[in-house]
Amino acid sequence: MIVLDNEGRFLDVNPAARKMLNLPTKDLSGHLIETELSNLPDLIRIYREGKDAICEVAFKSNEILNYYEVSFTQVKNSNKEFIGWLLQIYDITERKVAEEIIKHAAFHDPLTGLPNRNYFQVLFSKELAYAKLRSDELTVAFLDLDDFKIINDTWGHTAGDRVLCEVAERLKRTLRESDIITRMGGDEYVIVFPHIGNDETIEKIGIKIQETLKQSIDFQDISVQINASIGFSVFPRDADNIEDLLEKADKAMYRVKDSNKNNFFTNTE
Repeated sequence: MIVLDNEGRFLDVNPAARKMLNLPTKDLSGHLIETELSNLPDLIRIYREGKDAICEVAFKSNEILNYYEVSFTQVKNSNKEFIGWLLQIYDITERKVAEEIIKHAAFHDPLTGLPNRNYFQVLFSKELAYAKLRSDELTVAFLDLDDFKIINDTWGHTAGDRVLCEVAERLKRTLRESDIITRMGGDEYVIVFPHIGNDETIEKIGIKIQETLKQSIDFQDISVQINASIGFSVFPRDADNIEDLLEKADKAMYRVKDSNKNNFFTNTE
């Protein structure tokens, strides 16, 4: 707990509050909250609003991110005159961490850690809205591993899972941080490339992905060679909505499957 006077000066700070907010051990009596807690702008903002409120603050202490809920309550005398503030601080780190774990599980593929199909819809919708607003282009890639069933049938699902995870890691290392990489299920991945629509650039991307995937995956006494078929579609050239862009990229990918695999096509080819 922290007690302030009506001008925001510290009157009392208990040991728990000092530890939670990493306050100095010196006597803070008479010091202003805006000075001593200037590293917590959200808390200061709530204080300046001058009314009872609850806020959440987060900051690092010893390289550990902690979350706290802080309640502001006005203190009044027997004549109901405002004389100060009572701040009550609750450590909610465990709750926030649990919420983040649940949120991550709901929106990410449990095997590869990539965004899942549901989260893809959210991320893609945002990027498509930005592209429309800015009259920009974006490219969608539909990637399917070639003959993945053979890997599962020959070496088992553990080996298959290892391959799926390695593909995800290679895509993340190879592509830009701004690119959205999603595992849609099975051995299918969809990638969204913001600000890209030029065929020459798309060809370079296709070659780059093929190059990084063709390197064998070695683990234990197994060496797995993988290839992928990739289809591309471009907004706004090929379609102006998520469903049609995905469908056209998917059709382009199946054209590759019908043409000896291990290659890439754009929708217009």
